Amino acid sequence: MNNNLRHSIMPNHATLESWLGTRKSARGKHVGIFQTENFSKDNNMFWIAIFGEVFGALLLFYGLWSQGMTDSYFTGGISIAVLLGVFLDYLLALYLHRNVRRFKYITIFKEITSNYSNSEAVNAEIYRLNKFVTKPSHTILDILSKTFLYLVGVFKAVVFYELFQTQVQNFVVIVIVAIGYLLIAFIHIKHTGYRHAEITFQKNYRKCEENWSKETGNDGSSLTYRIKSFEKHGDSAFSQKIFECKNADIKNIDLGSVKLEPLNESTYVIKFLGLVYDDEIDQMRNHQTNKKAKDLIDLATMELQFDLLPKLI
Repeated sequence: MNNNLRHSIMPNHATLESWLGTRKSARGKHVGIFQTENFSKDNNMFWIAIFGEVFGALLLFYGLWSQGMTDSYFTGGISIAVLLGVFLDYLLALYLHRNVRRFKYITIFKEITSNYSNSEAVNAEIYRLNKFVTKPSHTILDILSKTFLYLVGVFKAVVFYELFQTQVQNFVVIVIVAIGYLLIAFIHIKHTGYRHAEITFQKNYRKCEENWSKETGNDGSSLTYRIKSFEKHGDSAFSQKIFECKNADIKNIDLGSVKLEPLNESTYVIKFLGLVYDDEIDQMRNHQTNKKAKDLIDLATMELQFDLLPKLI
């Protein structure tokens, strides 16, 4: 992402949807939307897992060679099986990540509406959304997929033992190898899906940048300021807010592409170009000295960001 262009471009719905699948971290009352956390860790862990897969495959081939199993058909079959196993690990990791975007969407909606009074319309919408998606990795198929990944790791360790039991007399070595394969499965479950989500998002965002360059010729922003108003107390799209901030001493802040300023005594507006990114929300929050003001900004900006998202369910 080109930071110099990020307020010149309004990403399309496909890009915003893909961004929901990346790793987030909550700050204050804001659950995290337009951000990616710890991609370098997810990426590094993924490559550690791939290195482990390749190293294990090389050990397997060495074991076959040392046992005199050099028949071309047999070796070719084993090679294909190993490659399919690595590919299957990757596919299962992506499968386990499939519901993350929709679950994040529901989490954001619930967090926003939890600050409003009990509303039949809101409760009905939450009930409808909950029918579509279960927390990632908590369905029966997800549990079976994770179990299968770990069993594949155990199977690889058993094959290693069968091939090297004459050379490796110390059983501790076998245990270490088994733990290594289980760690590879764990890494795929915890990190591979998030890595793939970030790569997909960056690919989609680059397309948005390319389209913007073609349309504008890089001669400036094609966007104009939009305005989102919110009140310290009062009405909302979902009914009455429970969250009262009558005493919130909100401090104005001008970040250039994002501005927080008063409209009147009780109403504030956020003027923004394109998206309001989570790091800018951090700056607006950190500029405040009043906890109520910080909480109100978290809720107002989260609702603003949610309004920009495509409806996923």
